[in-house]
Amino acid sequence: CYGNPISKINLNNCASLNKFNIIDASTNAVRGEEIWIDGYAGATTMDFTIVGTPFTTFTFVNATALTGIKFYGDFTTVNLYGNSALEDVDVNPILDLQKLDIHSCKLQTLNVTEKSKLTYLDASANELTEINVTQNNHREHLNLADKGS
Repeated sequence: CYGNPISKINLNNCASLNKFNIIDASTNAVRGEEIWIDGYAGATTMDFTIVGTPFTTFTFVNATALTGIKFYGDFTTVNLYGNSALEDVDVNPILDLQKLDIHSCKLQTLNVTEKSKLTYLDASANELTEINVTQNNHREHLNLADKGS
């Protein structure tokens, strides 16, 4: 899609896709501030590299088979809620993360200790056994309620 502005990306029919890259896309090539993927039923692991773009929000929700996700990007907001099989997420490469909504997944661990700018965290309805939020001094919203609450 060289030369055409990107405003919406739909990956729902890409069953074998497991890597997705957007690198150094100018503001002329990308319209909007969010990447939104809903109900993806493809690969069980995904690797996203999205850097040098105006995207500030990454949303990947309601996938049924996704067990692991890795991503690198300049995001301030990441939404990964409702991914019912999701067990493994690494948010450490996202330096300026401020909002993380990852409720209703299958996570047992989540490392946010290096996310000093994090103000919003919803990791409710997971299987978390331990989480450390002592370094998140700017948090305004914290929801860690378990599935039974």
